[in-house]
Amino acid sequence: VNRYRLVGEKYIDISKSGFNYKSRSLYKGKKMLVRKTGIGIYAAITTDLVYFSQSVFVYKEKNRLLPLKLEYFLGIINSRLMLYYYYLIVGDINWKSFPQLTQNTIEKIPIKQVTEQNKHIYDSICRLVMDITTNGYSEEKDMEIENLVFELYEITDKEKECVFDFLKNSVQNLQIIKETRNYNEEKKND
Repeated sequence: VNRYRLVGEKYIDISKSGFNYKSRSLYKGKKMLVRKTGIGIYAAITTDLVYFSQSVFVYKEKNRLLPLKLEYFLGIINSRLMLYYYYLIVGDINWKSFPQLTQNTIEKIPIKQVTEQNKHIYDSICRLVMDITTNGYSEEKDMEIENLVFELYEITDKEKECVFDFLKNSVQNLQIIKETRNYNEEKKND
């Protein structure tokens, strides 16, 4: 599970006896997968019948944490703002560590409720995330989502700069930072 997409293919042989797999209904249908291990937050949506090990959390729209569309939640948790927030609450940015993302950490992510005033942002985030998850990753669309998340949380230009500076300077050269760095560099050059 990477940002907005599943990569690589590994297979679980469900024909083997002696394993207690969860109900097939968990693996079917639209779901958001959030990787438990590694540094940072990696999440993607899939509609494929995908069997997975205990190394991911699975969320469906019926889940108590997700009264909103999966695309909205995915756009927010994959944002640089929430990556910054994650590092602040977890506090572990050392590449040598091997932290596990917990259900409790995910539940602490501040998800903005949709109101009449921000419904246009909600709709735009959902549309852009759906485009990325359906048609493939686009850095341009990722940046549009990023800017919408900043707008949703009413983040000032000065605060954005703090987020980008922290991700650029305080966090070691981690894969999640490499994936978000191009945009940060472009913003500094504008």
